[in-house]
Amino acid sequence: MKAIVWLGAALLTLPALAQPKFTLTWLVREDLFAGLLANDHARFEKGVETLNKVGRFYPEAEVVSWQGLVESTRAVWAHEAGQPEDFRRHYALSIAYFDHVRGLAAKDEFAKRLLGIFEGGTMVVLNERLPESMRAAAWERTYRSYQTLWAMEQGSLDRLPLHMKGEVLAGRAASAFRTGREEELKQALALIQEKMPGTPYATVAEKWTDDPASRAKSRIACISCHEPNTLKNLLERKPKSE
Repeated sequence: MKAIVWLGAALLTLPALAQPKFTLTWLVREDLFAGLLANDHARFEKGVETLNKVGRFYPEAEVVSWQGLVESTRAVWAHEAGQPEDFRRHYALSIAYFDHVRGLAAKDEFAKRLLGIFEGGTMVVLNERLPESMRAAAWERTYRSYQTLWAMEQGSLDRLPLHMKGEVLAGRAASAFRTGREEELKQALALIQEKMPGTPYATVAEKWTDDPASRAKSRIACISCHEPNTLKNLLERKPKSE
């Protein structure tokens, strides 16, 4: 109960929100990603509600990146529910949000990194659930996003946390595969196996290398992330006196 009260106070206080431990990602990722990956609409909308409440306290590029993820997810759900008008509206919004971040990225390294993470990471999960006629263009956007991220991170690859390293390489592999860039795919798969032995990423990369037919049937990106309750665990680690 104390943790719930403490979080409520934090959400209403700008200095508390500004603390590095409570980035926007900490506050919304669990509900938004859990909702996206599990098709849990109620949990997803809980994350949207949090985003709407606290977004004004965070950088524009970060907020708009999350909004792009939100609208991409709503678009796919509308398509799968047989609601073409809603699909077109949400998908157009998602593209507009990501294009806005792309505009910010021209002068902002933070926005450039977010574009790779959010447009790339969102679309790599959702592209195959779009109308078939739209998938090629969507994968091309995804590839460009991951190329941006790869250009920024390849020099520091060995210093990246496991998850970030995996997603940079796996996103590059998935988007290269879906856009027919075989040589880049081979390079990415080889790097995953070299840099990340014994991980879920390496297991899939080895299978993709040995059995090309498996590539269309399995996912290599977004396979070790978004564990539940990370914000809850963080709150439980806070000193009881705070």
